[in-house]
Amino acid sequence: MRVYLNFLPFVLPYYHKRKKEQRKVRNLKTAIKKLGAEVIAGDQDATKVLNIYLIVSFLSDTNADIEALVIQGRELLDQIRKLPAKTDGTYDEAMTKAKLLLNQIS
Repeated sequence: MRVYLNFLPFVLPYYHKRKKEQRKVRNLKTAIKKLGAEVIAGDQDATKVLNIYLIVSFLSDTNADIEALVIQGRELLDQIRKLPAKTDGTYDEAMTKAKLLLNQIS
């Protein structure tokens, strides 16, 4: 027990740092999913907000998990921006692909 208590002060800073990074990843994932759903629904303001959120997240953190989420968010935005007109026959396929991209964010 004494060895564990002597070792604990050295481990706690790393533990708290890891938990903080996990919280950032979880919050980014939640924001991308929420804003992505609004973007798919056609909200232009959500598109701008998601774009800004992705830029700030990419520039402010160097965590590999956050970078992967930013890349997935960018793919979603690119897919939404490339959507054909609703009267086009490929609109449903493109929208299905965008929804699939949103569901793959994990």
